[in-house]
Amino acid sequence: MDNAVLSMEKPAVLTVTELAKRIQGTVSTQFSSVCVKGEISGYTKHSSGHQYFTIKDEGALLDAICWRGTVLSVSLQEGAEIIAYGRITTYPLRSRYQIVVEQVEASGVGSLQKMLKERYENFKKKGYFEEEHKKLLPTYPLTIGVISSPTGAVIQDILHRIRDRFPCRVVLWPVSVQGEGAEKEIVHAIEGFHTHVNPDVIIVARGGGSLEDLWVFNDESIIQAVYDSKIPVISAIGHETDITLIDYVADVRAPTPTGAAELCVPVRHAVLLQLKSLGHAIEAQILQKLEWFLDIVTRMRILTPTQMLEYKVQYLDDTASYLEGKMQNIILLHHSKLSRITLMAPDVGRFEQRVQILWQALFFGLKRYLDKCVHSLSDYQILLSKLDIPTTLKRGFCIPRSQGHILSLDGAKKSGNFDLEFYEGTLTVSCK
Repeated sequence: MDNAVLSMEKPAVLTVTELAKRIQGTVSTQFSSVCVKGEISGYTKHSSGHQYFTIKDEGALLDAICWRGTVLSVSLQEGAEIIAYGRITTYPLRSRYQIVVEQVEASGVGSLQKMLKERYENFKKKGYFEEEHKKLLPTYPLTIGVISSPTGAVIQDILHRIRDRFPCRVVLWPVSVQGEGAEKEIVHAIEGFHTHVNPDVIIVARGGGSLEDLWVFNDESIIQAVYDSKIPVISAIGHETDITLIDYVADVRAPTPTGAAELCVPVRHAVLLQLKSLGHAIEAQILQKLEWFLDIVTRMRILTPTQMLEYKVQYLDDTASYLEGKMQNIILLHHSKLSRITLMAPDVGRFEQRVQILWQALFFGLKRYLDKCVHSLSDYQILLSKLDIPTTLKRGFCIPRSQGHILSLDGAKKSGNFDLEFYEGTLTVSCK
């Protein structure tokens, strides 16, 4: 027995490094592609950008590392249940084996719901969902930006609905709405609309699906981009029962992509009816104002130049008659006083005669002046009657008018259409 043991071949002597390399090579070859399910524990993100954690279940745990630059469809966080895809390798300095994670999926709806709730509470605490941050949608948008897949029924439903209700410009920014890298494309589209197109409103839309299918719209980078948007954003993700975090942070949530189109634009027929109703209201207001002004003018009894002159002539005649009566009364008064003077004044008769002659001269002089004024006014009246507008028109002249104003030659050329006022009536003409 001792001879048999001594005769056995002894293994080669290896250094620790050589053994570690052999183990590493064997493990890397045998486990180059693995998929493991478990719960994240001890999660830390190094300043270098690498992520370190363990994946555990009830009976064991596995060290894991995710190198910086690896794009994951689901973010890593403590306590999340995941399915990790990667390869097994060893870390010789600590004699440990570990999985290098290359892709991650959430394991089960329960885990996703837990993660969704935690993100919701986090953003709600920051105030991202408050109404004070919501922007109003434009009533009559000129350009609508749509972020969605270029294929499928979603974009066609939106275009068809907008075309039927209120045609306007629609700009599609094509993106992936599911899968790896979709969140980066959507964020880039939101930022790109601000930089290049600047639409009046942005619609983020996709069709219905499971919680996993719509998970990209719970991504933190998308929520941040929608919150920072200066342009109003409408979320139209899935069906009415599908709720994602973008629905809370968006300015308006639409139950469906078609509903988003209806929220964006009014009904053209309703707008036309409203404009027609406003037009009738304005016309009624103008007619009411015109009737009011006409009533004021009628009550003011504004006279024509001829009527004003006749009024002045009559007033002058009345004044002359009044002065003539006054002068006669004054003469009679003085005559009565002089008749009471005694014979002690031998020249009373001559004085009375002189006073009477003086008053008569004054009276006749004033009457002559008044007659001259009346004659002058009569001449002016005759002149005004000759220059009166109806008389002038009767002689064959006409007056160009537009909206009640007399036009010059340049005014007639600029107005295009105007009225020619003749003695017999008015004729509308066009100046070309």
